[in-house]
Amino acid sequence: MKTSYLLLILLLVSILGSQATMALAQPLNLSNVNGFINQTGEGAGIKTETSLPGLAAQIIQVLLGLLGIAFVLMIIYGGFLYLTSLGEESKIKKAKDLLKLAVIGFLIVMTAYAVTLFIATTLETSLQ
Repeated sequence: MKTSYLLLILLLVSILGSQATMALAQPLNLSNVNGFINQTGEGAGIKTETSLPGLAAQIIQVLLGLLGIAFVLMIIYGGFLYLTSLGEESKIKKAKDLLKLAVIGFLIVMTAYAVTLFIATTLETSLQ
C-alpha cells in the first residue's frame, strides 16, 4: 500500500517536473521584467516602489507568517499527543513540554518582532 502511494507521488512529480522544464525551455526576454512586475503589482493594488527598510519589513512579515504557521502546527501536534496519550505519564509529559516550548517560542518571536519594529520606526523617524 505504501509502495503504491510512493509510486503515485513519484509519477506525479515526474510529470509535473517535465511540464515545468518545457515551460522553461522557451526563450526568456529579461529586458523589461521590472516593468512587468511593477505593472502586475499596481494592478493588484500592491505598492511596487519599496525602499530598503520597506523590503526588510516585508521579509520580516513573511518570516513571521511562516513562524505563526509553525506555532499553530506545534500546538495542534502537542494537543494531538495529549489527547492520544491514553493516560501514559511519559506521553502526557512530552505533550505538555511541546506545548510549553511552542508558547515560549511564540513569545520569543513576538518580542523580537516588537524590538525590530521599534528599531525600524526609530530609524525611519530619525532619517527623515
